[in-house]
Amino acid sequence: MSNPTTSTVTIAATADDVRAVLFDIANFPTWSTSFKAVTVLASNGDGRPTQAKLTVDAGALKLTQPPQQ
Repeated sequence: MSNPTTSTVTIAATADDVRAVLFDIANFPTWSTSFKAVTVLASNGDGRPTQAKLTVDAGALKLTQPPQQ
């Protein structure tokens, strides 16, 4: 049986700064070693990705997620 845990992280940044990093999908590999590659395939009028191909290696999880049809 698993034991649930909780934790809290305090980020010394504004919500807008955090969102900017999290929405910048193309740069995930620059700050997360789990993301091996990201290719943005389509973006909306604001330049935000709407479709992307992600290659992830997170230990037991190894995945290349193609865009959903």
